[in-house]
Amino acid sequence: MANTKRKSANGGWKILSLFLALVLVAGAVTGLVFWKKGNIEFHPVGQEEPAEGEQATDQGGAVITDGESNGLKLLSAKILSADYEANGISALAETAYALEATLSGDGAFDEYVTWTAAWEDGASSWASGKTVSDYVTVTPTEEGALTANVECLEAFGETVIITVTSRDNPEVSATCRVDYAKKLTGVSLTLGRNPYTNFLKPETTTKELSGLVIDLNANVNAPSGYPTTVTVGGSSSVYTLDDDWTFTATMHEATAPLNGTINGKAHRSVMGFGEGEDIIGTAIDFDYDWLNAHSFHISETSVAGSGSAGYYLYNTAGQTMLSYCNALTDGYLCAITVTATGEYSSFEWTINVKCTWKYTTSVTGASLSEDQIVF
Repeated sequence: MANTKRKSANGGWKILSLFLALVLVAGAVTGLVFWKKGNIEFHPVGQEEPAEGEQATDQGGAVITDGESNGLKLLSAKILSADYEANGISALAETAYALEATLSGDGAFDEYVTWTAAWEDGASSWASGKTVSDYVTVTPTEEGALTANVECLEAFGETVIITVTSRDNPEVSATCRVDYAKKLTGVSLTLGRNPYTNFLKPETTTKELSGLVIDLNANVNAPSGYPTTVTVGGSSSVYTLDDDWTFTATMHEATAPLNGTINGKAHRSVMGFGEGEDIIGTAIDFDYDWLNAHSFHISETSVAGSGSAGYYLYNTAGQTMLSYCNALTDGYLCAITVTATGEYSSFEWTINVKCTWKYTTSVTGASLSEDQIVF
């Protein structure tokens, strides 16, 4: 007959541990937090470095922190979405992670445990009438197992307490808290006097800004530019942990500069930004003077950088440059990198800037077809 109970036969203290591989996209070490990845913040487990080239974007959402322990310890680690099927996790889960209980005691004891999840305050205005398993579930990997999978199915507005209890001694238990951090759902970038507002969503890390108009008339009496701003465009309304984000916006050279065919020869544009230009709070007028300040230059690609083979804005009339610029039909004028950094989530976007060109002229006179009308 099969043995239906797991017993510890070793004397003294027995420690059972599960070594979980932690593959991180991004992490931050702050205060008592040992590591942070994706939607989950983990305290008791060591941190691995993110793989080279992986993007530093944490999505926010479910956050796990230490609770109480009475003779039993908990370890936790995130389950990557690519491993959901192998671990029996629903593809609809927003976040999933693994918990492991560690029992200790003298002599032989029953190693079975019971896992439960409950609202911290089931009578709160948000949780009242709601079933916790519609939002967070905890499922042992097998009956009575010391390991369990936790799934966050959707945003929730009341803290969830997960409890693991020894069946051998119900006085022995441990808990952890599961919270839901406010999520950033959109960012608004307002750029230049046009002004141009581009709505950035977390799931879209690369965007193209089109329709930006560059005025090549050096004598345009343009109004003062509008400061560049980056603001929260939207955030989740259901959460238990508030979050706030700080923003940066840097303009730099495009990875694919403007290029085209001029007089039968291949040309490209060249602009200088140094290490990148912080543009938040800066009034940008996308005009002749702005291009001139960044050494705008169109050169033949065969001799790139040779002034004699190209056209510098400052020694070519704007009206003459218009036809050259309109021939640059591929690539981008420049690029902008926008970041949002909060306590529980961070995002980064690359915005490739396309433009159209115009040349405006000032009114120099007026006339009428007749100089006198007699009725």
